[in-house]
Amino acid sequence: MPFSVTIQRLIPGGRGYGLYEGRPVFVPLSAPGDHILVRSVKDRKSYIEALEFEVLQPSPVRKLPPCPHFGICGGCDLQQIEEGTQLSAKREILVDALQRIGKIQFLASEIKSTPSPFWHYRNRIQLKVKWDGDQLVWGFYRTGTHEIALLNDCLITLTPLWLFSERLMKWLNARYLLMNGHTSVEILQGDNEEFLVEFQLESQQASDEDLAGIIREFDRAWFRQASTYVSQRFGRSILVTGRGFVSKTVGDLVYQVGQGSFFQVNELMLSTLRNCASVEATGRTALDLFSGVGFFSLALARRFDQVLAVELSPSSGRDLRRNLVLNRFSNCQLFTQEATVFLREHRNRLRALDLVLLNPPRAGLPMDTVAEVACLRAPLVVYVSCDPTTLSRDLGVFLKHQYEVSSLEILDLFPQTHHFETVAKLRRVCA
Repeated sequence: MPFSVTIQRLIPGGRGYGLYEGRPVFVPLSAPGDHILVRSVKDRKSYIEALEFEVLQPSPVRKLPPCPHFGICGGCDLQQIEEGTQLSAKREILVDALQRIGKIQFLASEIKSTPSPFWHYRNRIQLKVKWDGDQLVWGFYRTGTHEIALLNDCLITLTPLWLFSERLMKWLNARYLLMNGHTSVEILQGDNEEFLVEFQLESQQASDEDLAGIIREFDRAWFRQASTYVSQRFGRSILVTGRGFVSKTVGDLVYQVGQGSFFQVNELMLSTLRNCASVEATGRTALDLFSGVGFFSLALARRFDQVLAVELSPSSGRDLRRNLVLNRFSNCQLFTQEATVFLREHRNRLRALDLVLLNPPRAGLPMDTVAEVACLRAPLVVYVSCDPTTLSRDLGVFLKHQYEVSSLEILDLFPQTHHFETVAKLRRVCA
């Protein structure tokens, strides 16, 4: 039978949380304070998942989503909530995760929050592309599916990047490039509206040489803007045109980012994030685990006598070496190893660290790695995380190894979505 529920708050993943007869009810695309009529559900035993619902009485913080694709496209899930409330909801999500998972008591008022411009901030997108008969279909996946939602705009993407993607799709539509099946096209915007493009083929649809020949047919003047790769899933990538990377200038440092390398997606918050994590730290030796292309390593190299950068990805390691030369740093050494292996093999060298900076993927640190880092006894650990659940889990381990959380700051790198970045600083309280 239909039932009503009032949304109390948001939970990790961006869904609204309410209670019905003592059981948690999770409602997507809702807002704190909404009074909801739930018409159909999926019973998950420990909670109820709302499938069809109606907003009986909207929350005071609910607003009309400006994007006509909202609720269809799976990219955004908070456009229905006022921007200021989005950030406060994310703070509550972090506080809840800290208490529930890490057993860490932190008041919301103790967590600094830094907002981002709300729109046109993403510098990287991945478009899903397929042929439907003789028509090219492209966009992002629909919420919870692998079906493509057709788009005519994306309000969180940098405007030049979206305009470039539209021109690229028009060109693709004039050539039967994809043969059959799905393909992804990933585009990263660099400086001066330069772009790194990768065609990611999901299956063996044509030879690399055939695809390269098709792409070379395109107007050379237009492709001066782009470096273009073609890659087969689980196969090799080939550079078709361009120099193979784009430059990203952040302050007075320049990063070259190539195919396969990670770089922060919020173009408007790059300096803010880097400064938040690194500007207060100084000393003799810093360790940057999961260093990527050197986003933090280069900044640390200015403030420390020596930086040890650890990155397993060959593409990111390649870019980091190039960036050290480009920015004329000779005091940063790269180790292309898995983090836990590095920590065990270089234990003696790591006895006098002044700082450890951690920026792991969303899955967080392996448990062995958390303990290994804690046992280094560095006086300061900076943990940059995009997932409050794994961050809270890992911070709980640090607290068992004589660390305390000295500060937490949320940087809203992903407005209109439930994602956010947290910079946690831990200090050792016992020598």
